[in-house]
Amino acid sequence: MRKQQSPAERRLRRIKSVAALILFGCIVISVFGTVHGMVRSFNAIALGGSAPIEEDLAESIQSSMTLTRILIPIMFIAGIAWVGSWCKLRRPLTIDIGSDRLTADDPGYQHTQQNDG
Repeated sequence: MRKQQSPAERRLRRIKSVAALILFGCIVISVFGTVHGMVRSFNAIALGGSAPIEEDLAESIQSSMTLTRILIPIMFIAGIAWVGSWCKLRRPLTIDIGSDRLTADDPGYQHTQQNDG
């Protein structure tokens, strides 16, 4: 039987999922951009004949690094959001003080069972 999730827990799980998707997408796009830039650099070397033109190489390398430079802060923010939501989901979000019944998640559960005899 599945436990009913609170709205806050659902929102944290959604944030965690979206952050993981953004992280994965940014990593894939930045690696693809770097590889694409390196292919352009090698192409510039191949078409340049015996001596490659430095400006073409510099432009190809710069374009490959520009995309990565843009995506690094996005990955950093998404990583912080993912870790934050993961940490929040690891500990209980709310404790029902008005309830007479304690559950296994409550720290007082073990204590009351030992005292019951």
